Amino acid sequence: MDPRLAAQERRSSAMNLFESLRASFTSLRANKLRAALTMSGIVMGTFLVFVMYSVGSGATREAKKVITDLAPNAVAVVYGYFPVDMDISKVTFSPSEMLQQMEDLGTNLPLISSRFKPEMSYPLQRELPGGCMATPLSVDLKRVEFGPRSRNVFAFATNDNYPAIRNQSLARGRYFTRRDEGRRVCVLGSDLSLRLFGDIDPVGREIRVNGRRFQVLGVMEPRGRTMFMDNDDLLLLPYWVGGHLGPEQVDGFLVSAPTPEDMREAKAACIEVLERQVGEKTFTVITQEEMLALAGDATRLVNIMSGIVTFVGLLVGGIGIMNIMLVAVSERIREIGIRKAMGARATDILKQFLLESLLLGISGGVIGICMGFGFLMMIEVIFDFPPYIGPASILIALLFSMGVGVIFGVWPAMKAAALDPVEALGHEL
Repeated sequence: MDPRLAAQERRSSAMNLFESLRASFTSLRANKLRAALTMSGIVMGTFLVFVMYSVGSGATREAKKVITDLAPNAVAVVYGYFPVDMDISKVTFSPSEMLQQMEDLGTNLPLISSRFKPEMSYPLQRELPGGCMATPLSVDLKRVEFGPRSRNVFAFATNDNYPAIRNQSLARGRYFTRRDEGRRVCVLGSDLSLRLFGDIDPVGREIRVNGRRFQVLGVMEPRGRTMFMDNDDLLLLPYWVGGHLGPEQVDGFLVSAPTPEDMREAKAACIEVLERQVGEKTFTVITQEEMLALAGDATRLVNIMSGIVTFVGLLVGGIGIMNIMLVAVSERIREIGIRKAMGARATDILKQFLLESLLLGISGGVIGICMGFGFLMMIEVIFDFPPYIGPASILIALLFSMGVGVIFGVWPAMKAAALDPVEALGHEL
């Protein structure tokens, strides 16, 4: 082809595209109310996509942060049996099967009063492979006071292995050891120390825990907070003192092993010991790898559920776009005939209506994303939950809205492009 003809063809195509864009903007401005009503479905659908993806991503990141905060090759033991090999492909949406699964799960969940006994920690530690560490863990809400200042905080009754298993270090002072068993000593989280003592060094000073005097041995390094709890606003007590301030029960055990092979042996040892103590299928032993896998499975399940809700919302929005665009075609038949009589091709008409539909989708998507930003900020302030707003959230929401605009605009655009110019010119005559 002659280069001059090719260049002229490119300029003509660009002008046609510009003309289609101008005509699309003019049409939308002339029908503002209709455009707003058409976009409402897309706005809500995009809002759902953006919010659900951001909240789901935030929850997954927080859960993985909690799990990876443990020492490598960690094992957790909790009371109550649940399967750790959940298969996402077996999730059902049949009401009868869902009820049966919930009933089966309910029979395995423990009563709140049913927990481990403190004396179980001794045989558990003896049976673990060499190099493994274990700590009992009992969590309770306690009132802590220093002078006129007081706070209600979560108190963790545990042993001297806890910092190593949780990958935590001290900012000042020392942690309690086995020599401190039976003594009323404690270690403060960094935020609790600041709230009670301010700039004063708390090491060696006394506080009251549920009215009893405790000496502060140390302060932990700042760890930050997650959606589940504030790791810095807490109190650590030796188990055989802390446990006697509340119910004499253990909520669970944390175990860490030096290698992945030792971790598997530690899991088997925990199962063997606890089956002798409390019976089969009354507890769950789960490794760090299995925790991460469960978090991933839970995320996929949430994504499936949110995808269904979002699909319905976008479908409604898309049908709204299609219906309004069909009305627009029927109202502009004569205009289409005039444009064709003046030399506009069917592809030009197709482009114009597709661009109108795409602009509706993009506009609705941008508004939905802005609404989503506002909603997520409100969630973060009210619930102290940090949703993850990343480029992927914005891109996915925008692509969904654009896709809906184009897909549901194809039929009206094709219908407009297929009109006969003679019949179209005589439509209102």
